[in-house]
Amino acid sequence: MGRNAVGGQVGMSGRNKVTIEDISRETGLSRGTISRALNDRPDISAETKARVLAAVKKLNYVPSTTARSLATGRHFAVVVFVADLSDSFSAEFLRGVLIQAELARYFVNVVELGATEALADRIARLNLERLDGALLCSHISSPELAQLSEKLEGRLAVAAFPCVEVGHDSIVPDHAQSGRLVAEHLLGGGRREIAYLHDSAVPFSKERLAGFSEVSGASGVDSSAAIINVNSASSAAEIANALRARGPGLSGVAATNDELAVSALVALVSLGRQPGRDITVVGQGNAAFARGIAPQLSSTDLHAVDIGRRSMEMLVSRLCKTRTDATQLVAIEPHLEVRASSKPL
Repeated sequence: MGRNAVGGQVGMSGRNKVTIEDISRETGLSRGTISRALNDRPDISAETKARVLAAVKKLNYVPSTTARSLATGRHFAVVVFVADLSDSFSAEFLRGVLIQAELARYFVNVVELGATEALADRIARLNLERLDGALLCSHISSPELAQLSEKLEGRLAVAAFPCVEVGHDSIVPDHAQSGRLVAEHLLGGGRREIAYLHDSAVPFSKERLAGFSEVSGASGVDSSAAIINVNSASSAAEIANALRARGPGLSGVAATNDELAVSALVALVSLGRQPGRDITVVGQGNAAFARGIAPQLSSTDLHAVDIGRRSMEMLVSRLCKTRTDATQLVAIEPHLEVRASSKPL
């Protein structure tokens, strides 16, 4: 076979195949040093890693997955568990995981766990061979979490909900802060007649409500009087009736999540109100559809993409043993995206 300018073999397709030897010649480093740098070993300096990665990019080096596995004992594959891929947070979380996985050269498998019914049976039937670790996106109950942890057989995991008590790193949205931001926004400009649509079945709704109530109470507003309890079976007419009962002085409505906030928008329009003009409506979660409706919905961004990226980064650091500290619980602070559904102050 022919050779290219840096010594790589030319395969049947005519494309140059760059090897570790080519990276060694380019950098002047030994094959062992390059291998350790590519596998993110802690005994290689940041400067050396950067030097190797620059050569990899320059020469378009594609490492052999088989060789990496033999050298490290890892499979360079992880699994992401989500309850529902149509859920906005799950989709954004997965996007962040994929961004970081590409940088770390890991394969990503996705398992949609689905509804809670028969969840234990689905976990029991999981095949988790040839995987180095797991990322847990969607909250599951303690029994199923214990079952899934046992199924992982000691593999490392990072979760987007608190799991430190079962030995998993957790990088989570600060749901209480989301509720605080919503309350601060509604109460801005002296508004006092506000309502909060609360669905206790939504994961972390309790924490969001607690944050809302904290700020409302500190502002002299009776948060308990502001709460309207709803559920997935509540019709648009029922929500409209509940909001109508608050009277014409109602100046702001918040909701547990964006889906419920959109229901509030629809209900208010049916009552002759003009969201964004004579009343403010705010959701939580910053779902993609919140930006595609009219008026666009103000909402708290939970930074799901960043949480997914950081979760994958944490998992890889644990697998590479570049991070050996105690299991961590990291809360990511959300921010409020103010859009047209908010009445100008």
